[in-house]
Amino acid sequence: MCRLAQGTWQFLSAHALRNSEKEIVVQDELESFFHVLVYMAIRFLPHNCTLDNVGRLLFDYFDASEETSKGYSCGKQKWHSMTNGQIIFTQDHESVPLCFKWSETSDSDHCVEEIVKELLKWFKAYYAVTKRDAPKPKLALTKEGAYHPKQDIAPSVDSGLMRSLFEDDGEADNDAESRPPTPTSASKSKPSPDSAAQSILPSDSKESDREQRNLAAKLNNHRAMLELLRHYLDNMAWPEKDKSEDKRPKAGYKPKDDKDHTRGAARSQTSQGLKHKLDEHEELSEEPRSIQRRRVGA
Repeated sequence: MCRLAQGTWQFLSAHALRNSEKEIVVQDELESFFHVLVYMAIRFLPHNCTLDNVGRLLFDYFDASEETSKGYSCGKQKWHSMTNGQIIFTQDHESVPLCFKWSETSDSDHCVEEIVKELLKWFKAYYAVTKRDAPKPKLALTKEGAYHPKQDIAPSVDSGLMRSLFEDDGEADNDAESRPPTPTSASKSKPSPDSAAQSILPSDSKESDREQRNLAAKLNNHRAMLELLRHYLDNMAWPEKDKSEDKRPKAGYKPKDDKDHTRGAARSQTSQGLKHKLDEHEELSEEPRSIQRRRVGA
């Protein structure tokens, strides 16, 4: 049975938000878990986003959407985070990478920061591989149904031969100079367009592709993520009392343009299986449990 995109808008994968009819796979589920982790970390852990900017960060990453001809789609910030491997937000007119800190008075990284950075590498690789492996659109045919290759994929033609085809051949001339040039060994060994394109790629492109596929493969099931979390929980020191008061604005956040695209997005997607959005004023039914962690000196 095909499992179509459904769930809470804020935590759906970027792929699912771009295509509400997408079949949900394990990578989408793991990404949803990642978004929940980031959501709770922004609200309760120390980080470099100022308190008066948290509302905007939460909205831009979790609530925002893009309007398309087919309805509402994934917001820019979540999409860019998945495809670029960094969560970037705007603060004091500058683009700043989100960073979770050991404490409010320390610039050392929190363990959650290390987990988030590692998982973002996996998702970035996964999005790159899925884009590269996606079926290429078919080239359109002309009115007569004839195939005309695009200019950038047209086969290369020997320039001398091309010129000879347009020369005036009104009088027969047996001179060798008037005949079409005979292909030489050099022209015979001329690389095809495909091989020529390959030759301009970086020499380490194959190695890079292999590395990306290895990282993306970590999302094929839950095992790698579980091992990553277990490693940090069991082997790394965590700060004492790192949970702070909730940083999410109590009155919610509304963009300055007075448009809440997510409300419209949630309404437009309801018939397609998406649940209603989590209201900014809605409190969680219970306080999130603090992460079980290894204490310093324990």
